[in-house]
Amino acid sequence: MSTRSKQSAADFKDEANKGRSAWTADDDRAFVAYLLKHKAEAGDGANFKQTTLTAAAAEMENHRTKGAPKTWKSCQTKWTRVRNLVKIYNPS
Repeated sequence: MSTRSKQSAADFKDEANKGRSAWTADDDRAFVAYLLKHKAEAGDGANFKQTTLTAAAAEMENHRTKGAPKTWKSCQTKWTRVRNLVKIYNPS
C-alpha cells in the first residue's frame, strides 16, 4: 500500500515553481528604478556587470511579495527583456 499522500494539481504547480522568482509590476518598477540610479555602471549596450545585478537582486529582496528570491541571473534575464522598453521611455 502506498504511503504517499494525495496532492492536488495546485500542489504540484507550487512544487514546480518553488525555485522560480516571480516578478510583479511593482517589482519591475523598483528594479528599473534601481538600475536607472546605477546606469553609470552599465557598459556598452546598457549591459550591467554581475556585481551590479547582484546588488539589484539584494535590493529586490526588499520588494518581494511572492516567489523565490531574485538572483543576479534572474535580474539579468529580466533586464534583457525590459531594457529596450526602458530606452524608449527613458532615452537619456
